Amino acid sequence: MSNLCAGQAVPKSFGRLCLPIGLLLVFFAGCGWNEREPAQAVVTSKNLERVHGKPWSLRAITIDGSNVVMHVDALMAIRFDPDGQARGYGGVSQFSRGYAFDDGGALKWTTPDFALQRKSGPPELRDKEQVYLDALKQVTRGIAGKKSLTLQSEDGSTLLTYVSPDAM
Repeated sequence: MSNLCAGQAVPKSFGRLCLPIGLLLVFFAGCGWNEREPAQAVVTSKNLERVHGKPWSLRAITIDGSNVVMHVDALMAIRFDPDGQARGYGGVSQFSRGYAFDDGGALKWTTPDFALQRKSGPPELRDKEQVYLDALKQVTRGIAGKKSLTLQSEDGSTLLTYVSPDAM
């Protein structure tokens, strides 16, 4: 009166349950039933892989609650490297600055200001670059999605919205 289920001799009624239970376990594991990563999360020192080494392209700037009109030719981007340096492009010049995210999600700039490799460019692009760098100085938190990153000021009135290259 026994059947084999996983190499064990068990009653027949229990043996009939092995396949359905096994299929349910595979189903729930495949659906992400176990500890699924949230779609968006505040960036902290514990989940830096969400932002590390990815080039983030700026898509929108909001300063003091007002949207800033982006220049069509202005490529602006940032990359948070594992060495504690944020590097990017402001539309005309390259920049870098030390950074750290703490356990609570606060973004701290660890150097006094941005190091710039100034390049010449049209005045309107240089103006937009300065707006971008000034907005970056105000941000204190990052929220990362699978293909997006938002940097924001403490009160949320300044927002920098980025996308990763695979989102374009």
